[in-house]
Amino acid sequence: MEKCVFIGYPAGYKGWKFYNPTTKRTIISERADFDERYFPGLKKTSTTAIPTPPLPPSLPSPTICKQCYARFKSTFPDMWQGILEAHEQAAAYMDTSKTITQRAVEFAKAKTKLIQMAYHTIQHILT
Repeated sequence: MEKCVFIGYPAGYKGWKFYNPTTKRTIISERADFDERYFPGLKKTSTTAIPTPPLPPSLPSPTICKQCYARFKSTFPDMWQGILEAHEQAAAYMDTSKTITQRAVEFAKAKTKLIQMAYHTIQHILT
């Protein structure tokens, strides 16, 4: 298969329009294998690694974590499970393998859950 550069969509045809830099001709094709990592004629530049952020100076011990978790559950006895679920859903937004539509569905679920939690919190405060 020839290495060509995608240049657009041809009018009146189903397919793609390519430029072949070797033959200096344009080609219209219904079949193509795209390699987005390669661009003919583009010189490779050195890539600079992005530095990783520093780790926190120290992480809390398992005992402190257990104590915090127990206090969290006692402070929010009726809502702690919902709060944890909302946190997990928020963490799911970081999953870049999901499509925009999948993220929108997750966001709608989280919004509904947060509204319910806010309603229950207000009721708890007022009673």
